[in-house]
Amino acid sequence: MPEVPTIIVSGGAVTKSRDGVTLSRRALPAAIALRILDATRQFRRDMGVVFDRSGVNQVMYEQIAWDDPKHQGYFERNRDALGEVSPLEACLTEDRYR
Repeated sequence: MPEVPTIIVSGGAVTKSRDGVTLSRRALPAAIALRILDATRQFRRDMGVVFDRSGVNQVMYEQIAWDDPKHQGYFERNRDALGEVSPLEACLTEDRYR
C-alpha cells in the first residue's frame, strides 16, 4: 500500500502535506467563531481556538490549567504551540478560524 501523502486535521477542515504545508482549508468566518464562543462560555476551561499556523499560539486558551490531570499530558507535549488570552474572543484577530 502506498504511503499517504497528506494529513487530515481539525475534523477534516484542514489537509496538509506530510511536511506541514496546508493543501486545503475550510475555516469559520470570524463572526461565526464569535457566536460559537459566546454560546459556549460554560466550557471555557476545556475550550481552545485552533489556528492553521506553526509555532506559538496555534491553540489559544483563556487559561491553561497546567496541573489539570485530564489535560496535563497534552499541554506538556504541545507547550510550544499554546497561548493564553483573556477573554478568549481577543484572539479572533484574523478573518477565519477552525
